[in-house]
Amino acid sequence: MQTKSRFLESLRDFLNALRQKVFSKGRWSALLNRLARILEPSRADVPTEQAADHAVVVVETTAEPVRVKESPVELIQQKFGRYLQAHNLSIVAYRSGVETNPVLHQRRKLGFFMVQHCDKVLPLIHTLRPTLQNRRMVKWAMERAPDSICVLTNVGSRMYQQYILDRYSYDRANSCLKVRVRQQPFAHNFISGQWFELGISEKVQRWLDQRGYPNCVYQNLQLRTVKGATLEVDLLITVVVRGEVRFIMLECKSGNGLTDEEVEQIGRANRLLNLNWNRSAVITPEPLAKPFVQQWELRAGVSFVELGRLEEFLCEAVA
Repeated sequence: MQTKSRFLESLRDFLNALRQKVFSKGRWSALLNRLARILEPSRADVPTEQAADHAVVVVETTAEPVRVKESPVELIQQKFGRYLQAHNLSIVAYRSGVETNPVLHQRRKLGFFMVQHCDKVLPLIHTLRPTLQNRRMVKWAMERAPDSICVLTNVGSRMYQQYILDRYSYDRANSCLKVRVRQQPFAHNFISGQWFELGISEKVQRWLDQRGYPNCVYQNLQLRTVKGATLEVDLLITVVVRGEVRFIMLECKSGNGLTDEEVEQIGRANRLLNLNWNRSAVITPEPLAKPFVQQWELRAGVSFVELGRLEEFLCEAVA
């Protein structure tokens, strides 16, 4: 009898522990409750003064749906979706600000490095662009400053490794590079301006993350109006500031200027998204001619911000 009592006691202890583990599972809880009643000790098995210590507490539970807390990014996306709906817009496609494709991830890192050293890289890019239509080898004489050589050989070798260039060599004696752009659309796209867009996207993403702002960055965001017309935004930043979701539009232009069509497209996107001057901007790697910039700002309703002032612009946008 004593052995049986010890066995039942051990079984009840195990049962109590098991029921705590599966307490919220409605079906299993009900089954365990039934088993607990069967194993409930009788007064013959356990003395009266010890019955309370050995009793299995049966708690009736009701199965309820488990509520999963939504992440900040999901809440931001929902808010953005409602904002677009209120402005009669819908998302067609976009790329995330956090790149998961390994090839594009490496290209994005290269773009960020080029943006970080834009003053040294930009002259080479300006020289390579005309060769996209008239393919030829480019011989690029570098300054003999060690930092300049280090940056340009780094960029040249990485563009070659990533198949953007099909010819690359470094003439150490004459301090020059010999390069040629690969005849492929992705290579032309990178040289034409994708490098700058990827670099700015990475720079913005790091700036937001370092300051702890919950955010979601949409790259190459394509939107459609209720009438079926489409528009594209290079970067649309959604960020939570003091509990409020804010939207910031950035267009990245690495050329020497903008066409009338580009100015009209930027202005149209800005109007449809209902943004103001301090939350929509065209980012350029270097200052553009002031008279043209003033005209473009008035026509498009956006700010023109050179790369060196990007962080200042972001600080004002989230202030």
